[in-house]
Amino acid sequence: MLELTEQEMRQGRVLAALPLVFGLIWSILAPGLVQLSNAVPAGKASISIPGLDRPDQPVVVENHNFKPDHVFINNATFEQLLVCPGIGTATARNILLERSYGQFADWRDLNDRVKGISETKIEKLREAGVRLNHETP
Repeated sequence: MLELTEQEMRQGRVLAALPLVFGLIWSILAPGLVQLSNAVPAGKASISIPGLDRPDQPVVVENHNFKPDHVFINNATFEQLLVCPGIGTATARNILLERSYGQFADWRDLNDRVKGISETKIEKLREAGVRLNHETP
């Protein structure tokens, strides 16, 4: 038969009580936390905005099927830049980095400041309908 010393029995009781203690602490501190299943839903996600579920209210649908002729370099996101001809991930990152220092004044400024943008790429971008700003062609 297994015989335990007094110290081993105390340690065993402490080890047996730890899950209970941690569970109590978690139940007190965790109500403000989000469960992982709610943070990363499985399947298609939908957004519900209270007060906008009435049929007479317009519905805003976000469309991620960007086209180059709807891209403005000075306002574009990383994903929008990627749909532009000749712009890959490295060039898109360089554009965003340079744009963080200030918007591009014109196509020449874009060419001078962004590594990976050549005159040929600028011509392809312009032919595809990409613009620098809302105002400039």
